[in-house]
Amino acid sequence: MQIDYNVELDWDDVLMQQQRSNLDSRSQIQVQREFMFYHSPRKWFGTPIIASNMSCLAGFDLALALAKHKMITCLHKFIPELEILSFLRNNKDKVDHIWISIGKNDDDILKLFHIHDALGGYNPNICIDVPNGGLESFTHYCKSIRNKFKDSIIMAGNVTSAACVQELILQGGVDIVKLFVGPGSQCLTRRVTGVGRPSFSCSVECSHAAHGLKSTERRLGLVCGDGGFRSSGDLCKGFGSGLDFTMTGNLFFGVEESCGEWEYEYEYKIGNHSIKTNPIGYKEIAINPSSDSIWQPLDIQIDSHYGYKFPTGNKRKTRLRVFGMSSKEAQEKHYGEYKPYRASEGRSEYVNYKGPVDGVVQEILGGIRSSAMYIGANGVKDMSKCAQFKRVTKIHDRTT
Repeated sequence: MQIDYNVELDWDDVLMQQQRSNLDSRSQIQVQREFMFYHSPRKWFGTPIIASNMSCLAGFDLALALAKHKMITCLHKFIPELEILSFLRNNKDKVDHIWISIGKNDDDILKLFHIHDALGGYNPNICIDVPNGGLESFTHYCKSIRNKFKDSIIMAGNVTSAACVQELILQGGVDIVKLFVGPGSQCLTRRVTGVGRPSFSCSVECSHAAHGLKSTERRLGLVCGDGGFRSSGDLCKGFGSGLDFTMTGNLFFGVEESCGEWEYEYEYKIGNHSIKTNPIGYKEIAINPSSDSIWQPLDIQIDSHYGYKFPTGNKRKTRLRVFGMSSKEAQEKHYGEYKPYRASEGRSEYVNYKGPVDGVVQEILGGIRSSAMYIGANGVKDMSKCAQFKRVTKIHDRTT
């Protein structure tokens, strides 16, 4: 047994201090930046925010919507291969911001080759996602992917230590290492296993370790903070602490473009009367979606308790079922069973409809611009250079 008595900090434990700024307007803040990579010869330009590859979130609609903002979507790995191939053939101009998620099996490698062929020889950018990125076998697996897809930008994880970060970059051929274990809103790993690390301390140490690795001029090891961001302020602290990319599911849950299992409110017209019912049609629902929830034409018939069949009507989304990818629900849904040697390390719940993702993006980027202005940074790129953190005992205006 070994005990480290140094205090570790999370996003709730710190605030950034206001600094002098020479800018006059938040509109002058640059939220996009360019990266070069340790292994991949590519350059990437965009807003370094990534939608998490969760099956209740990261589908084609969200990918197209976020690509307009030059944000990345890691498509979840349970989308049928033929659907991915068709989608990418029709959206080749967006491949820099639509990444392919894989696990650790031969079928996933085969899928990458098929995508490579469908894109006319272009190697897709890749997110290799496993629960425990500290396994030696995982490093070897990442290296095999690098050897087969030399041009791809490869992101892999998750890990929480500087040693694992450097191992994946130097020996695994990884460009961006995904950090954190257990902070996500739908993750119970810390509670179930007792394993994890506070995100702020993890980010500071691991980003320093990655940035210290250089292959050539401007080609550094990079890191991405994966999960646990409950507000735009957390994303700002992430960039200030040294993260190059931030990945979030929670902030995007419930947007119009989320994939997954939605609940709807239905509306039918009988004469001058409007009837709103739940999806089954037997009782009026109590859920009140936001006023900008979008009504969609309904092309099915539902028997209502009023004794009528309604061939036409409308529906709108009210809330979305979300769940952690290590939850019992995810295991049963995607693997067909809940294996007896595994524990459920995720929770399931409903989140209310939030409207189109453009509104969420505007709020996030507005928060980042304000944060950069406060701390004297000209953009996201400079936030880690300008940030001065203060340890605090409590953030009184914290919302969850």
